[in-house]
Amino acid sequence: MNARQYYNARSTRRRLLAEGDGIRNTHNFVKAVLIAEYVPAASHILDLGCGQGGDLLKFKRRSPKSYRGIDISHTAIEALSKRIAHIKMRCRVKLECFDFSERSWAADPKLDVVSCQFAIQYAFSSPTHAEHVFRCISAALKNGGVFIGTVPVHPDLSYHAVIVRLPDDSRECAEFSAQRDDILDLCVRNGLRLELWQGFTEYYLEKVEQYGELVAAMRAKHLPDSNNAVFAFRKTGI
Repeated sequence: MNARQYYNARSTRRRLLAEGDGIRNTHNFVKAVLIAEYVPAASHILDLGCGQGGDLLKFKRRSPKSYRGIDISHTAIEALSKRIAHIKMRCRVKLECFDFSERSWAADPKLDVVSCQFAIQYAFSSPTHAEHVFRCISAALKNGGVFIGTVPVHPDLSYHAVIVRLPDDSRECAEFSAQRDDILDLCVRNGLRLELWQGFTEYYLEKVEQYGELVAAMRAKHLPDSNNAVFAFRKTGI
């Protein structure tokens, strides 16, 4: 099934930390550190492919001025809306349901951060869609703003469809391969300078001692799936 079908049919029950499988907790730790290090306090944030808001508390800790979420799944957006009300986000919030690879979107005011956690691969359904998404990301960011995220690393060439099974789910979902060199090329052509690209295992091992208390709090003591990467690009202008 495609992403829209998969996520519209997915359960919206919130997973408790104690239910984590270890690796999933570690992946959340990786994202938490990335957000803590690259998202300034009082930022304007876009959560691209926001899902049900799995990273919402990570953003809330940065005391944002505004939070905007875009996702293809109406089920996910509905769940995210309830979660936002529950945790009382004390900033301006805007939630939208559409395919960010097909529809144009802009930002006013310009954004400090565009975060795309395990979702940028869906832009690689075609070169046209990928060009569109990276152009929109660049246009939405202010100069000096950052594009951060995580991405699965598949062996296939970019734009090839890949069938995956996501954690805690036996169903199959179609996504696309997005290779580092192609992401880098699209970023460079849109005025985004590479600041970070690391595999999950390398990144985790680099951060685990520095963030020991967070590792313990998040129960993130298992090595992550090495077939994922973390990235950060800075907008410098074109």
